Amino acid sequence: MIRHHLKDSLHWLRLFCFKRHTFAWETQKLSRRQALAVFLKVYSWLFVFSLILLAIFGLVCDWMRVPFNWQPAFTEMAVDTLVLGPTIVLIVELSGLLGIDLLGGKHGHLLTFCLLFMPGIGLMIGSIFGLNLSNKGAAAHFIYFSVFCTIFYTLFDWRLYYWPFHLAQFWRARRSGNWLARFRHSPVHWDETIGAPLPWLSYWLFRIAKDDRDVGLKEVQWITASRPFQSKAAKKALVKLAAHDLRQIRTVAQMAQVAETLELVPRFVSSATPKRSVERHTNVALLRIEKIVALAQDYLLRHTPIGQHKALLELQRELQAFQQAMALLPAPTGPEFQQVAAQWQATVNTAEAELRARLPFGNPFIAGNPLKEHEENLFRGRRDLVVKLEEAIFTQRPALLLYGRRRTGKTSTLLNLPRLMSSQFVPVFIDCQNARWGDSDAMFCYHLTRALHDELVKRKLPLQQEDGLAQPQKDEFTPHAFTRLDEFLDELEAHSRRLGKQILLTFDEYERLEEGLRDGKLTRAVLNQIRAIVQHRERLIVLFSGSHRFEELQTVNWSDYLINVQTLYLSFLTRAEARELIEHPTPEFALGYAPGVVDRVLDLTHGQPYLVQALGSELVNLINREKRKEATLADLDVVVGRVLVAVEAYFENNWRDCNEAEQAVLRGLATQQADALAPAERQRALLSLSHKELVEQRDGHWQFTVELFRLWVKQEKTAEMFALSAA
Repeated sequence: MIRHHLKDSLHWLRLFCFKRHTFAWETQKLSRRQALAVFLKVYSWLFVFSLILLAIFGLVCDWMRVPFNWQPAFTEMAVDTLVLGPTIVLIVELSGLLGIDLLGGKHGHLLTFCLLFMPGIGLMIGSIFGLNLSNKGAAAHFIYFSVFCTIFYTLFDWRLYYWPFHLAQFWRARRSGNWLARFRHSPVHWDETIGAPLPWLSYWLFRIAKDDRDVGLKEVQWITASRPFQSKAAKKALVKLAAHDLRQIRTVAQMAQVAETLELVPRFVSSATPKRSVERHTNVALLRIEKIVALAQDYLLRHTPIGQHKALLELQRELQAFQQAMALLPAPTGPEFQQVAAQWQATVNTAEAELRARLPFGNPFIAGNPLKEHEENLFRGRRDLVVKLEEAIFTQRPALLLYGRRRTGKTSTLLNLPRLMSSQFVPVFIDCQNARWGDSDAMFCYHLTRALHDELVKRKLPLQQEDGLAQPQKDEFTPHAFTRLDEFLDELEAHSRRLGKQILLTFDEYERLEEGLRDGKLTRAVLNQIRAIVQHRERLIVLFSGSHRFEELQTVNWSDYLINVQTLYLSFLTRAEARELIEHPTPEFALGYAPGVVDRVLDLTHGQPYLVQALGSELVNLINREKRKEATLADLDVVVGRVLVAVEAYFENNWRDCNEAEQAVLRGLATQQADALAPAERQRALLSLSHKELVEQRDGHWQFTVELFRLWVKQEKTAEMFALSAA
């Protein structure tokens, strides 16, 4: 019986001293009576240990010749421990204070509190009385008591006395290389309530997992589950392990397959997770890594070298951002994953360099589509036009007409005006080909105000509520559209005057407005309003752009509405501008040209921007297919035939823009044969074709302005004429 009682008491004492969480969990299963019995068993042992510790403390004081009052010390300890502690427990138990059950059921964990602090308080009170510190005054008594409490809590709750054993085992493990065996004989296996962080525990777990992955992960999981005070070290070990695995990646293909490695790392933090926790920092890293992995997978799914190269460039940018972000995070997440980012960056850089070495030329030439403001590398020339535009604005402020044949770069020029002109001007681009500009007078006024407002927002010019420049709404223009437009323009002028800006309204393909007038959707009040803007709005300049002069249009006599119009001509690129476009469309372009190729392109196109782009694009495509680095005259001959087919719509449009007499002249010039026209009629046709920039006079002879157009006419229209004659 005594043996069983002693064994049971020591069992509960061991749980309390070394496995306090297990002790609290076990006592929750006990009844009230059983819990009280456990309390008495453990408490008696703790009282004995407290007496022994107090005796040791007294002997040390005598040895150090420090006066120690033995009788008051043991008397106070006995009173506090044997009377005060049990009395508090019994009073709470018997009275059921506030209906709280402290010793059994769901409150059994409070038993740990009573067992931990009552003997400790008795020991500290006894020590104070033994040293006769209580007679020094209430303040001194409180200070000494606080110091003793701190020492007791630090030693017995944080278990700092385990540190020497832990460090000794770590040193032995590092020396022998047997990390697992030494770890299982370390204090972390002895006591589950070591509150103080154990030095190098995360590194120890990392080395175990590095040697044997399965065993190491089991140890990490065991610590996380049963050693809550050391769970942070376990999470750090997982971060180190994941970073180590990620640093072993040597190819982009391996980079795309790291899902299993990422599952090791603690993540999925909640809003309650501290901002400086390992989980939250690691989650930041994982989100970026997942994006990088997705880009690596995208790289593997691309089949063309150009597509793969673009994926690698995007991957490089993301890795650079990842490395910069990790530099801001603390250890272990920041330094560990910063090394991963550096390793992956080197891997991707190597892959990109290898791919670039065998990459075909990227095709920078854009044939057909207007060049946007961000495509400034491809936009050449037109500085002379900007000079003329500024001169006209500062001297006369007339209505302006930007005239040029189709595909000469009018739209590209208008789109690039914000970059080409002074910041004093705010160009507002209006594409009249969009059907909304021909819906009705009210919608024309609404879209005009909306375009002006949106451009100011785009240029980040301050829009204040007191300026009245709120975003226009459609219903404001239903009853009195032009009145609302005038009100908005008044507010806009006042606002632009404060900013020191001038608004440049550019109507691209203005001829489309005439279709709305012809169909009856627009009225001539729109033209009157535009004329009023030109004549009376000092801060607004109107620029029309099209491939027809005002006198060439039939539905409306534009000159009646816009009397003072200055025409700006947009023609071909100069030979120097066209050469620069061919040889250096972008800074990184490295296609080589054999002697004579560039001059031949200039002769064929006469600097016509669309045709220069078309020839350049086809040349690059041909060289890429044949995996060469230089274009020859033979390549150019092949490309010319393809371009004649590719740009046929452009040539056909020019052809249909000519009457029968002009077409006859073009056929004659293309075949160098005489036409059947009378001299006067032929001269009128030549002058008209000259105005359309289709022919020009050189050395007293009329010739095609663009050699490619001559080749097309000879190939398509002379054969067509012979076929009709034969029929």
